[in-house]
Amino acid sequence: MNIRCLGEIGRHVNVENLLIKIDACLFRFKGLQMLGKIRRTRIPVVRGAQQVRAVGDDRLASVRFTRGGKVQSLAADLLLLHEGVVPNTQLSRSIGCRHEWYAPHRYWRPVVDVWGRSSVPGRSLVGAGTGIYGAKIAEYAGFISGADAAYQLGRWTRSHRDRYAAPFIARRRRETAFRPFIDRLYPPAKEMTLPQTRDTIVCRCEEATSGDIDDAIARGYRQMNTIKNERRSGMGRCQGRMCSPTVAEILADRLQVSPQTIGQTRIRPRSSRSPSNSSHRCNRRAVDRRRKGDGI
Repeated sequence: MNIRCLGEIGRHVNVENLLIKIDACLFRFKGLQMLGKIRRTRIPVVRGAQQVRAVGDDRLASVRFTRGGKVQSLAADLLLLHEGVVPNTQLSRSIGCRHEWYAPHRYWRPVVDVWGRSSVPGRSLVGAGTGIYGAKIAEYAGFISGADAAYQLGRWTRSHRDRYAAPFIARRRRETAFRPFIDRLYPPAKEMTLPQTRDTIVCRCEEATSGDIDDAIARGYRQMNTIKNERRSGMGRCQGRMCSPTVAEILADRLQVSPQTIGQTRIRPRSSRSPSNSSHRCNRRAVDRRRKGDGI
């Protein structure tokens, strides 16, 4: 018997879905490679550590943690902590863009459309300020938003923009297809986003602790900005970039609501708008002064 062909009934190969699955496999392979590199260094890996505490007087002496119900301790002179990445939304908040709470990774991000347009007309956002997706996706977003900017300025037609951006939109879609799975597989630990002890420092700039925030809530302060005014959390150099999500988590937990309902603090922007040719004029004046020998 000669077999001419084999047929599979009821399935149609979707090329885009196939590419997404291939990219997902490559993504997982990359992760396995990184884990393998750690294993080859023979650095001990402790899994399931909870209630991590830095112990010491003037400097770090050891790291204490709980694992399997038992308290363990390791001598150390350097402790590096990492539990997810928070996007820098200071500029997007400064210009009044609408933000949303991204629950899987517990952070605020600006709301943008497929072209990177924000809720503020004429303002587009790309890169790590819109969320943590990786360098490739940020690069694709730049090409897409740049094409849309050319269209909005009247330099390109809509069809020219769409034709140029199409391959970058397709690549970004493939790169992000696997991301929701990763975000849900590795969410930040609750004890890292919601402090378990009163002496845990929430705002490093102003040294405000979890207990300070709870005391403010107990006295009737139920909004981010009133807590900020009372305990100075968010008034430091980072303007709440690091502590604002944690304060929102504490307040949401105590009031039994979503952080989306809590909202964000007002920030005091360290930047201001200026005409695009203002720096050019400043540079020209500096050059003229140098030529005259007056210095800057």
